[in-house]
Amino acid sequence: MATYEPNRADDPLIRLRLFGPIEALRVGGGSVLPRGRRAQAILCYLALSPDGAVPRQRLVDLLWSGRWEEQGRASLRQSLLELRVALGERQEDYLSIERDRVVLDRRRLWIDGLTRHEGAAATAAAPETPPDVDQLLETLVGLDPTFDAWIAGMRSEVAAAHGVPHGPTRARRVAVDRKRLVDDKPAADARAAADGLLLSVAPLIKIGAGQLDDYVAPALTQELVTALARVRWIQVRFSPSPQGCDAQYRLEGYLSRTDAQCRVVLRLIDQADRGVIIWTGVIHAPYPLHYATLGEVVEQVVEQVVEQVDPEILNIETRKALRRPDVSTDSYECVLRAIPLIYRFDEDSCRQAGALLERAVGLDPQHGRAFAFSALRRVTALAQGWSRDPQTDLRELDREAAHGVACDPRDSLALALSAHIRAFLHHDFASALALFDRAVQANPSCGFAWGYSALTHAYTGQTEEAARRLARAQAIMIHDPYSSFLESFAGVIAYFSSDWAATIALCRRQLEMRPRFTNIRKLLIGALCFVGRSDEARDENQVLAQHEPEFTWARHLETYPFGRAEDRLALEAVLRRVQLLSDAPSSLRLVAANSL
Repeated sequence: MATYEPNRADDPLIRLRLFGPIEALRVGGGSVLPRGRRAQAILCYLALSPDGAVPRQRLVDLLWSGRWEEQGRASLRQSLLELRVALGERQEDYLSIERDRVVLDRRRLWIDGLTRHEGAAATAAAPETPPDVDQLLETLVGLDPTFDAWIAGMRSEVAAAHGVPHGPTRARRVAVDRKRLVDDKPAADARAAADGLLLSVAPLIKIGAGQLDDYVAPALTQELVTALARVRWIQVRFSPSPQGCDAQYRLEGYLSRTDAQCRVVLRLIDQADRGVIIWTGVIHAPYPLHYATLGEVVEQVVEQVVEQVDPEILNIETRKALRRPDVSTDSYECVLRAIPLIYRFDEDSCRQAGALLERAVGLDPQHGRAFAFSALRRVTALAQGWSRDPQTDLRELDREAAHGVACDPRDSLALALSAHIRAFLHHDFASALALFDRAVQANPSCGFAWGYSALTHAYTGQTEEAARRLARAQAIMIHDPYSSFLESFAGVIAYFSSDWAATIALCRRQLEMRPRFTNIRKLLIGALCFVGRSDEARDENQVLAQHEPEFTWARHLETYPFGRAEDRLALEAVLRRVQLLSDAPSSLRLVAANSL
């Protein structure tokens, strides 16, 4: 039975977010969240348990209830080691792993929504109200039936303690449906097959006896399967034979030796379209391939394959969806149709994308990418001044971003979009960067993660790192059908680098393609003001007013994600100089006064 008691923080070292996507942040920045879900579960259980010390056996019973005793204890040792490595420095100040128990000092933890304030500012009132009790530990549901029951009990106790509503939880649904899913395995398999695109990977063939070691082709094949599985919108299956394979796409190829190089030839086949070859790739690696260096070479080859195959399939699937006259009753197709509409950056397309994504999440409430792109569409509408109900959009996009990650905590795209929202709208740059790190770890070939993280680094003045990340995104997304919008990111980096000539050139080039892209026009106006081209700035400001009638520079100065106060104050000064801003908002006057 769960027992809940709000903790009181005394000089916390770790900040935990347990509602929606779980996060563990070191105070002062940096993620300390372990990668394994059971290690995360141990940290969360220790953080929420009022017991000063938790017996090891209790953790085994909670998280490995279906394992043999010795296997459960061995798995616990591994998860505790992973937890200790993730927490890193100063862990000894609050964590003690002993022979028969684990001790966590809850006074050194701050849990968002649950921790009571301490010190002079403390009051007798209850801790701040939790965001949504039904999202508590949402990403850990399904690890073990015993742990699911504990989560359900903890949610009920938290709801009762804080007087908030508490409806049917996913933990309860998992516990209730577990037997039905096992008994109805054919139906479960059918659902799994329908959850996303299926790609089969055939064993790579070695051509040329004796010229390549026998382990090279199998090793490269298995690495390809593993790396492609990181692309979360594609389901990957190792399939040695094409007969009876129901995958839409098939990747096959061979290895051979040419002089001093190893040649990898691959082809992607659309099995749903008469077996047509839709992509071919040739990658070269040095020869001979030694076991000691095989891992590095395989990683380079696999990275190039993923970077080309992922966007190629997305491009083909989008074209197929758009060729069909009507939208099918399929969440996946709705998302495919919505993505190009979002990146057109015009109001009508944005609203069409919203309707498609609303339909997508209605058709499949567990389609994480539908929620992630819906949140991104709302951010675009807010930034462009197209939102008809900003308060509702703000509330909904936070919920959608969190739910998108909760549906699949290792979906790099959902993590990246959620991080971008944290930075752009909430100006929470530290937690945004922690989420971006998780996104890149989940899939190093996710161009969106590298690209959007470049923006966050630019906002905070780290323009060299921003440029490096953008270059990485552009290299990854060179084959991506939506890569052209990355040039607008270059304009943001140039702006925060105070490279006004580059900013003007980049923004004008983007506005030729997307004339209604108002956020880029705002950067252009700012850069023109900085170089003293006042008449051009006023002309552009008139165009901006036509596209976004309710826009004001005072509001922009308050809401744009300036990570450094000096950037905000510098823009305010030049806007005053060219008479585009008559008075600064009170918050800016306060910042200016505090900077003297």
